[in-house]
Amino acid sequence: MKIVFFGSGEFAVPSLQALCAAGYELTLVGTQPDRPAGRGGQIRQTPVCLAAQDLGLAIFQPEKLRGNAEVVQTLQAEAPDLCVVVAYGHLIPDELLQIPRHGFINAHASLLPKYRGAAPVPHAILNGETETGVTIFKLDADWDTGPVYGKIKTPISSDDTSGSVLERLSLLAGELMVTIVGQIDQGTLTPLPQTSEGACKAPKFTREDGMIDWSMSAAAIDCLVRAFQPWPEAFTTFAGKRGRLMQLHILKAVPEPARVQEAEGKHPGEIIE
Repeated sequence: MKIVFFGSGEFAVPSLQALCAAGYELTLVGTQPDRPAGRGGQIRQTPVCLAAQDLGLAIFQPEKLRGNAEVVQTLQAEAPDLCVVVAYGHLIPDELLQIPRHGFINAHASLLPKYRGAAPVPHAILNGETETGVTIFKLDADWDTGPVYGKIKTPISSDDTSGSVLERLSLLAGELMVTIVGQIDQGTLTPLPQTSEGACKAPKFTREDGMIDWSMSAAAIDCLVRAFQPWPEAFTTFAGKRGRLMQLHILKAVPEPARVQEAEGKHPGEIIE
């Protein structure tokens, strides 16, 4: 089976590596272009680009997919049986979806139809979910709405952050991807339509979303701190030198219900020790 892989972020790397290790023919890897990053503006390659180089795979880095005749021609020339998309960062346009014999499949970091969108794991932790997982489904023209091939679950513990959950899910995605691709190759698996029951969206967050509202419960603040680690990080503000408003980033916090009495008469967010 000939496969073209589309991915950019760290979450996609285990899936790429697992497919290679399983012996599938990955003829091309599509990833985002090299871009400046960090305070110094140093040009950086995506994690998938670096992984593909290590694996000796051919790489292409289109600036956009929609309306790009060169991308259409490239994919038609590859004539893949299947395209795999993981953490790529672009919606795949309809003119590309029709090219592979088995279409495009995607690994999404939630139990669809819950948390469709770009930030499923932070939303799950923020909402106090106790489990999440990976869903592999066939892409259609919308975001995360296509028929489902399979799912795998994992618990969310009280000390999990978005970073720790995503790392775990990325490995599970690689394992499930190899299984699903094998069944598609053998013609033994048909995707099932998604239901609308329980469907919700998980849009991107901004840095401002990390600001703590101290009137929230301790449990809710704990969820916020864990959901926004490693990005955008939870923070609060305080008056620094000469009254200048400063930011204090909260990397970790632990609710202590037994100490509630010590906070009686204090204002939410006031430091008592």
